Amino acid sequence: MKELLNERLILLATTQEQMTKITDMMEQWSDSQQNTEKDAFDAMNVSDHVLNSTKEGKKLLDLLEESVHDISSDIDSGRYFITTGFLNEIRKVFNNLTEQSVRANEISHKIEAGVACQMELVDEIKNRIEVINDAIDSTVACAEIIIADL
Repeated sequence: MKELLNERLILLATTQEQMTKITDMMEQWSDSQQNTEKDAFDAMNVSDHVLNSTKEGKKLLDLLEESVHDISSDIDSGRYFITTGFLNEIRKVFNNLTEQSVRANEISHKIEAGVACQMELVDEIKNRIEVINDAIDSTVACAEIIIADL
């Protein structure tokens, strides 16, 4: 009986070691999640900034286009069409930047939401690991007491 208890105690000790390793891995995972959450937040800030900048650029382009129309009587028609064509190309670039900024912003928000969900899961797993560790510790203590009484 004592030999069987010793074998079980060795198994429990091995389980304790593995639980400690799992706890360490969970801490590393949690740290990684926090870094990812920070990166997602930073990405949102950058994409917000780019989106606001492109909107501002489009406003400035509108003002420039109005100015070209206002002075169009002072320039020859060929030059006017070249200038308006150039402005239209710039508008396309700003429209593309705006679309890409909106998309990047949406992706950043999805990443942030996913990371927040994962953080909740990590916290729940950590709580359950603590319960398991406590149960193993109690079992080891109980087995040691039984072995001592034999």
